This record gives sequence, C-alpha cells and structure tokens, in this order.
Amino acid sequence: FLDRGIVINNLFIFSDLHLGRTGKIDRSFPAPEYNDIKERFRESLTYIRNEYTGTVDTVVIAGDVFQQFDHPPDEAIKTLNEIQKIVEYDYGKKLVITPGNHDTYKFDIESIYDGYVEKEFTTDNVCIFHGHFDPDTSPDIFVIGHLHPIIEYNGSTWPCFLYGRNAFNQSDVIVLPAFANTVNGVPIESQSNSVNLSAPVISDGCGIGDYYPIVRLDDSEELLFPQVKQIYN
Repeated sequence: FLDRGIVINNLFIFSDLHLGRTGKIDRSFPAPEYNDIKERFRESLTYIRNEYTGTVDTVVIAGDVFQQFDHPPDEAIKTLNEIQKIVEYDYGKKLVITPGNHDTYKFDIESIYDGYVEKEFTTDNVCIFHGHFDPDTSPDIFVIGHLHPIIEYNGSTWPCFLYGRNAFNQSDVIVLPAFANTVNGVPIESQSNSVNLSAPVISDGCGIGDYYPIVRLDDSEELLFPQVKQIYN
C-alpha cells in the first residue's frame, strides 16, 4: 500500500482523482487540488524508484480521472497531461487509464487524451477497471475504485482499502480509496447492508460485509480491521 494506491506485481494502481473538484463538506478547498495530486503522485513514484525492492513498469489509473460528467475544464486536462509526462518521461513508465463513469458519461476521454485507454486492463491475472460495470474477464484479482470507501471507528475517520477473498466468482477483490482529498468518501457502514452499490463485483458477489478494511497510516504502517460485518453488527 502506498499513499492511497497499491503496488501489485509490476503495477502501481490508484483511482478517483476527480480532477476539477473543489468542494468537501468538512474542509475548504478554494481551488482544485491539482498541485497536491501531482506532488503526492511524484512522492509515490520516487519511493517506488528508490525504496521498493521490486520492479514497477506500469501505472494504472482505475477511473474517474475527472470530476465533471461533461467536458472537463482546461486546467484538469492540463493536469492529466502533466501526470502523463511525469510517469512516462520523468520515471520511464507506461500510463494506462481505465475510464470511470465520470469519464464516459457525456464525453469520451480518448477525445482529449492520447495515451493508453482500456475499458479493463488485465495483466499477470490481475484485472483493473473502475468498478461500475460487470467485468468481462475472470482473473485471480480484481482491483477497482468507484466506491470511495472510508471507515469510521472509535471517533476516527480514515480512507481505507477493502479486501475480499474469493469475493466475486472465486476472484479476490481490492477496492481502492479515492486518491483525491477533495472526495468526501462513503462510510463502509452505510454500504454494509446495501444490495445496490453500483459495483457489480460487490453487489453480485459476497457483499461488502465480508471485506476487510485496511488503513495505511502516515508512518507507512497498515491497520487491518476485522470484516465489515464483524465491526458493525
């Protein structure tokens, strides 16, 4: 786990940048967090280059690059292009985008971005996609975004990863938190009894109650919680 992304095999995966978003209920953002996202992203790639013992050659954004459902603002498009340059030129890696529902509803992301775009990106039996539709593949592991999970526990609130073992058609599922700080997040308690999460790998699978929340702390340690159903039942 790295910031709000994850490294699996040769992949660094993160999701839900929501470039162009400016609001959050409990914080004030007078402008979109373009610079903050780029800086945190550089920090993660620098850590991978200098500290990670394995090899990462591909970076995957698992959807909802943009906030607006219609054509995104010029500065948001510019920020994505700058992220592409950081990945490809500064760090020598491939950047792949699997579009989210915000990136495909009223415009086509491929009309404004000339890099690699795939509905589902599958390699080494890991399938990455945003999570808002039924997947076409049957890998060992699915990695999705879309749900923006957060956990509220003992008076604290954290963005969290969710891990489900054999959670969908005998495949493991990992749900990523939103990378953007401007995204409020959705408490997993409010999703634990829902049968309509707009994420088929969960709503048609074992259900979010069987998932384990994982929180990455600032000191690079992780907290592994019991299953959601054990926390809130």
